[in-house]
Amino acid sequence: MEKYFRIVNLLIPNQLELDQMKLRLSKINEQPEIYIKDNSRMITKSDDYLWLAMVDLLIDNGYAFEIDWKENCKTAEDCINNLFKKYKIFLELHIDVDEETDPEEFFRIANRELEKLGNYRIYLIDINSDSYVFTVGKLDSVQELQFLDKRISIF
Repeated sequence: MEKYFRIVNLLIPNQLELDQMKLRLSKINEQPEIYIKDNSRMITKSDDYLWLAMVDLLIDNGYAFEIDWKENCKTAEDCINNLFKKYKIFLELHIDVDEETDPEEFFRIANRELEKLGNYRIYLIDINSDSYVFTVGKLDSVQELQFLDKRISIF
């Protein structure tokens, strides 16, 4: 449980939202069925339900987005721009890519743009599915995030 608290501490700058998320994760830890029974991911208690619950809470609170692997880059760009607003990053992406550009390449291009501002990067959160879950975090948190869970990486 502590691992998930440390991860959200590194990803959520708003203290009120952070406290609410920790409370919700604690409740799910105590009573997994409150998350499992209403979850569209069709998970069981044998799955890493706390990992998925944390990811879903990040998504539900606007700190992460999930897009299908075949989604176009415009959708990814819109989601990233929404994340930037949530994190108060003053950058709006307008990346010219063709329809053949895959989302992974798009995210790498977006990270190069973000790098110009300094300390933030786009992170991939692996949920073992055919979709991309991504968030924004500080670059100086990357080692700790990856130490806490290898399913978090920079694009």
